[in-house]
Amino acid sequence: HLCTQMRGVRDSETHTRTTTWRGGYEELPELRQEFLRSIGSD
Repeated sequence: HLCTQMRGVRDSETHTRTTTWRGGYEELPELRQEFLRSIGSD
């Protein structure tokens, strides 16, 4: 990604994640947290 290169990141093993929430996940923070806990990503 150009955005990481512009910040000076040189590590080729760097990962960037972009997340978009829709529906109930967008409107209900507790639903998002439940999902993130269930996949071990909170």
